[in-house]
Amino acid sequence: MNVIVKVKCFVVSGGKAPTRGHRDDIGWDLFIRAIVSPGEFNGRRRYIRKEVFDFRSYPACSGWLIKKGIVERDSEGFLYRLRPRGSVSLGLGVVVELPGLAGYIRPRGSTIASAFNSCRLEIANDTVPVDPGFRGELWAELVNHGPGTFILRKNLRLCQLVVGSAPYELALVRSYGDLSPAVRGTNCNGSTGRF
Repeated sequence: MNVIVKVKCFVVSGGKAPTRGHRDDIGWDLFIRAIVSPGEFNGRRRYIRKEVFDFRSYPACSGWLIKKGIVERDSEGFLYRLRPRGSVSLGLGVVVELPGLAGYIRPRGSTIASAFNSCRLEIANDTVPVDPGFRGELWAELVNHGPGTFILRKNLRLCQLVVGSAPYELALVRSYGDLSPAVRGTNCNGSTGRF
């Protein structure tokens, strides 16, 4: 008999609910919400990483973004060009409650077969577990090791949340308060900040 573990998931403002392409997929696809600061959080809502670029308008601090990549607008909306040897922190728009299991942010299989191979992209934190007590926005550190530029857009399905080896259901909750309190806090997918 299979035991299905329920993982609570809160979609933050501007985020998109995770999806699965097929019922038996091991991971839930995650979508880019914004380019974020890896170590800073929103002052009012400490579980959301501070936005640097939200893909809705030119950022106030576009000077350093343009040096690191290129922010522009085309017929489909705003985009960010991740240049070779560049890296960027991506807010994935969801906070999860993992009941006693570790989660991992992994590249999507179809993404690996296309852009990850041709651009040599890496999710630098894909081996870092998301601890059961972590209650901050999930994020990915994307690194471009290749010679080409990679285009990022809002809601791009770039990676997936994989939780343990047990099947689980994602139960969307309406507010952050519907998640259980946790001792691990909101740093780096569950880090205590100590070495």
